[in-house]
Amino acid sequence: MMGLIISFIASINLVFMDPILTLRLQDIGVSENNAGLGFALLALTYTIGSGISGELAQRIDIRIIIGVALMFTGIALYLTSGLKSNNEAVTFVGLGLDGFFVACIFIPIVPEIIYAAEVEEKKEVERIKERIISISILDVD
Repeated sequence: MMGLIISFIASINLVFMDPILTLRLQDIGVSENNAGLGFALLALTYTIGSGISGELAQRIDIRIIIGVALMFTGIALYLTSGLKSNNEAVTFVGLGLDGFFVACIFIPIVPEIIYAAEVEEKKEVERIKERIISISILDVD
């Protein structure tokens, strides 16, 4: 359950970025044609963060990883859009940090989410089996 909540919080970050990122980059002087570089940077650093956070999750408690990642994601959002700076470099550093640390939030909880889904699936299979048995017992009598 906690994995789903954390996943939801992190996904708000990405949903927030999509509609406004191009406009934000244009406001600070990045051309419309080059604004896609911001999305590319997010994707690249997310990919790198995915590999690193997966390895870290095998060595460090995921609560520590997620706690640190949430803190740095907040800082990244501040650098990207909260800061009233018109500095392209600061904004792109924020985007890079954001992609990396959002991956550090999502990736360590994926096994927990998969495990929870498997447990629920097994419970549902058992319920179906019990219904089939109860129906077959009723039919025999």
